[in-house]
Formats: sequence, C-alpha cells, structure tokens
Amino acid sequence: MRDNILRAWGHAAAFQAAGEVWYPNANEAAQSLADTHGLTLEQTAGVIAVFSPRLLWETNFIEARTYIERRETVYQCGPNLIKASLVLSGHFDAIRGPKVRPFWQAICEPWGLTPPVIDRHTICVAMGRTLTDKERKPYGAGNVHAAAMIREIQAAFLLAAERLRVHHHTLQATTWLWQRNRG
Repeated sequence: MRDNILRAWGHAAAFQAAGEVWYPNANEAAQSLADTHGLTLEQTAGVIAVFSPRLLWETNFIEARTYIERRETVYQCGPNLIKASLVLSGHFDAIRGPKVRPFWQAICEPWGLTPPVIDRHTICVAMGRTLTDKERKPYGAGNVHAAAMIREIQAAFLLAAERLRVHHHTLQATTWLWQRNRG
C-alpha cells in the first residue's frame, strides 16, 4: 500500500500545491464560519465533517453553513441532522466513523498528529487502482474488520509521508485530489 501511495504522489505533481493548502484552507473556512456565528472551530468543523460523506467540498460547506444559519439543509437527513445538532450543543462524541472523525480532526488541526483521513478515494490510492463500490464495501461500516483495514491504510499513509518528508494530511489531500480527478 505504501508503494501505491508513493506512486500516486509521483503522478499527482499537478495537485501538490492544492493538496498542501487543502486542510489549512478548510480550517480557515471553518474558523470564519465559527467567528461569524459565535461558535467554536470544533463545532463548525464538526458539522462540516458529519455532513461530508459523499459530498463535494463546495456542497459540503454550503450544507454546513446553511444548517448553522437556518437549521435546514438540502442533502442531509435524519442521522446526520441529529449528529449536527449534537455537535452544535458541544457533544463531539457524535462525530464518529473511520472517515468522519479524522476529517474533523484534520480540519481542526491541519498540521497536527491526527490520523490521515481515509475515504473512498484514498482507499483507491492505497490499493493502486480505482475500485468499484462493491470492492470498497468491505471498508464500510457494515464490516467488523473495517476499522482494522482503515488503520492499515492510515499506517501506510504515515509511512509514505515520512518517506516523502511531507505532512500526512498534505499527502492524503494531494493524492485524494489526484484520484478524484482521474475517476
């Protein structure tokens, strides 16, 4: 997996500048939202994170901002709305899941030691090819082994980042952008 990630980094040169600032920019956007609405960074980043699965960043941010401002959204439903409400009440334990919690942490601490964010795109990076939905299914919430599999991918990203001497969030964001744009 580490070698696949290193190969992806080599192919992702066009995305490296954007990858380096992806999480710092997300942090600034979440902090601005917090400042505007009298909330904490942890609260706004938490709403962004719980709304993030399967949404493009732009849509994700608009959904979070709309929810924070008016308590309504276009694409979210039951469980995520409950989680967002809990997060705004300061219940950060509502931010769970192998992708969602690390995403929240990375937005809050772009240069921190939080785990790499692993989602459908970064799973493909680690596997060295684009996977079908069926092939990605074992990494989902329904599999008791998913957490261990995600930790293995996170470890591979950490090893690759160390080898490249880049922050693991930069590596993850860069290869995520490359994978998402290649299909």
